[in-house]
Amino acid sequence: SSLNMLKDIPIDEMKVDQVFFRAEKENKERSFEIIKGVLSMAKSLHIHTVAEGVETQAQVNCLCSLGVDYLQGFYFGRPEKVDAFCCEYKQRQLCNQ
Repeated sequence: SSLNMLKDIPIDEMKVDQVFFRAEKENKERSFEIIKGVLSMAKSLHIHTVAEGVETQAQVNCLCSLGVDYLQGFYFGRPEKVDAFCCEYKQRQLCNQ
């Protein structure tokens, strides 16, 4: 199983799939408990967690309150080419000086 691999592979980061925090109403509570368990296990193994597919402020609030280390998804920005990202990043750095 995938969990068996955690004891053998030296990882420092684990992704939490969006399927767990986008669950339908009937599965929402069960998914929430799974996320809590995975985060607890990751923390005790000193593994950072990344929630992928974050799209709403409510998801940001929930995942942050659960202790997810990093968030990624359309809520923060759409995928873009490296050149476009670098250009925008440099412009933001100049504006913040």
